[in-house]
Amino acid sequence: MRTTFKLILLLMSPLFCGFVNSSDYDWNKVRDVDGVQVYTKKYQNDDIDSFKSVITINAPIDSVLTVIIDLNACSDWVHCCEKSILLLRKSFSECYHYQVQIFPFLVQDRDFILH
Repeated sequence: MRTTFKLILLLMSPLFCGFVNSSDYDWNKVRDVDGVQVYTKKYQNDDIDSFKSVITINAPIDSVLTVIIDLNACSDWVHCCEKSILLLRKSFSECYHYQVQIFPFLVQDRDFILH
């Protein structure tokens, strides 16, 4: 059975993120193309806006999670992802992994742990 659900991805690459602690009404929609809405938000004393993307996907949740947790495919769909390594899997939908992003000139490369 296929279900429709709203998948909200807070794209929190360390390049763009600050501490997230606010509600939905503070976000400003800046783009809506092919069913993908992009929002930005300014945080106190931050020079770079934070952003989130919202999309509705008509697929079973297990299929979507399978793609997201496939660390070998990370470089295929995460911008500038050089490597992603599983550190700990607690369950099908909860894990910790290490990710490295190699950015173009003038932007510092980042590595981080995702939970």
